Amino acid sequence: MTEIKNLPKSKIEVISKIPFSQWEKYIESAVKKFAQSMKIEGFRPGKAPREVIEQNVGQDAILYEAGEMAMKKHWESVIRENKLQVIGRPRGDIQAISLGNDLEYRIVTDVMPEVKMNDIWKEKVKDFVSKEKSSEKIDIDSPEVTKEINRLAQSRALHSVVEREAQEGDNVKLDFQVLVDKVPIEGGTSKDHAIILGSGVFIPGFEEKIIGMKSGEEKTFELAFPETYHAKHLAGKNATFEVKLNVVEQRELPEINDAFAISIGKFKDLSDLKLSISKGMTQEKYEREEQEKRSHIMDILLENVEMELPEILLEEELHAMLHDFEYRVTSSGISFEQYLQQVKKTREDISEMFKESAKKRVMGNLVFSEIAQEEKIEPSSQEIQTHMNSTLAQYGGVKDIEKKIDMNRLYALSRGELMNNKVWEILEKK
Repeated sequence: MTEIKNLPKSKIEVISKIPFSQWEKYIESAVKKFAQSMKIEGFRPGKAPREVIEQNVGQDAILYEAGEMAMKKHWESVIRENKLQVIGRPRGDIQAISLGNDLEYRIVTDVMPEVKMNDIWKEKVKDFVSKEKSSEKIDIDSPEVTKEINRLAQSRALHSVVEREAQEGDNVKLDFQVLVDKVPIEGGTSKDHAIILGSGVFIPGFEEKIIGMKSGEEKTFELAFPETYHAKHLAGKNATFEVKLNVVEQRELPEINDAFAISIGKFKDLSDLKLSISKGMTQEKYEREEQEKRSHIMDILLENVEMELPEILLEEELHAMLHDFEYRVTSSGISFEQYLQQVKKTREDISEMFKESAKKRVMGNLVFSEIAQEEKIEPSSQEIQTHMNSTLAQYGGVKDIEKKIDMNRLYALSRGELMNNKVWEILEKK
């Protein structure tokens, strides 16, 4: 007899009984297990009789060991017969066990949630997609292309030291220290810091104070950090800036012509460079709009779904996101602990920051699985194999890569990615 009770957050409680006639056989198995692990004088390992084992470990220990074996086997049949989609590690315990009587056990486990989607989402997605416009190509003479050409010219400016007052557009190198309440702020001291006057990279008013200074000149002035300054503890505060100008460099921009285009790379002339920039910007614009479009479609889906999110899925996604973030931080050359010290946060703070995104990701995956099931989407074996081969090809320089990668996991990831792509195709056609 098995009773299944639904619990909050997509958990279930299972209480089941196993007749003595079914679990009795596990007693002998439990005895053998104890016998193998015990050294009993006068008997070879595993050969001591049941009576001797009971004298050494007690009858209760043997019964509970047999009960654990029987419960594990019986639980597998409960999952099959009730078609339970169990996730995580079930937590089970024996409620009642004695010779000649039924064995009663209780298991609490997470299960895949029931995803309830109303039909409104189909019309909303269809309406949104029908109103979306395709990206228009960016013209080679558009302001965006001109701005990028000018940026390239700025990056290739020639610098020459001059003995005159600093002017807007000059590149200067200076030492500075920033104090608030006469105390230097963290990260507010720099030596030979290069800055292009007029670029607006410092707080408002700073670069204007440097204009007119000569190399070797020192100056102290007061400025207030903007109310919207990213470091909240400095926003709106008055600060003292102690500055010494070391070098003034005049910047000479290259003439923007065919020769300039050829110097940039493999371009025939200026028109060819502009065309390349135009294509790149159009592609970036398309990808950005596609990302925004998919984000909006996902919002529509999540607004029209009901489910009780299992904690285990959220925890796993948070763990994955935190691990990925830690990898990106350490790839920049500092340890994750150093990063946490710099931003004055803990791992728990970072995890909390990701919580909403993790929840959205998990719910999105569950919704996509529901849609795939409804639409009878299933990638073919050939598609999955091709995708796996493409992934493995990225590790072309790694010897015996198939032996170093969990191929079952790669299969599951490839299948999942292909299935999601097919779901997106359906959604974007609605």
